[in-house]
Amino acid sequence: TEFIVFDDGIKAKEAKGKDSKKSLRTELGLITYEPNLLFNRGPRVMTIIVPNARSKTQFHKYMAEEKGALKCAYNSDPKDKKLFVLCNKKPKWNQNIRAYCLNFHGRVTLPSVKNFQVSNADNEEHVVLQFGKVGEHEFTLDLTYPLSPLQAFAVALSSFDNKKVVD
Repeated sequence: TEFIVFDDGIKAKEAKGKDSKKSLRTELGLITYEPNLLFNRGPRVMTIIVPNARSKTQFHKYMAEEKGALKCAYNSDPKDKKLFVLCNKKPKWNQNIRAYCLNFHGRVTLPSVKNFQVSNADNEEHVVLQFGKVGEHEFTLDLTYPLSPLQAFAVALSSFDNKKVVD
């Protein structure tokens, strides 16, 4: 299952015939969920790809002339320095409570299949996003660079989608 996060630009199809290259929508992120072959018995596998910063105020742009600009860039060079590749931390099985667990340092208080932490693919200990349940209908979302609040919120929203063979 894939989700693409866009800015507020216009679709390429709607821009045809106009000189609107500047207002074409840009891909801000790609969120993928790999199939969970254990069905409801194992943790999800999530990958997030976001553009890296060119400077303190500008990010590399992936114009959405065709759907999948970030995916194409990643597939052509997975080590591209213009991209940040983030993955969910793999929870560890806790035999005492017979469940997968992550350490949220008190920020997440209720168990949920939607709880997750995301880190750089090269450094699993540095958590850049965590999302988890704190009440019956309440969740908490913590983030840091390289994610913007919009990108982090999009990742959190994607966890609520009913994914086939993932959730």
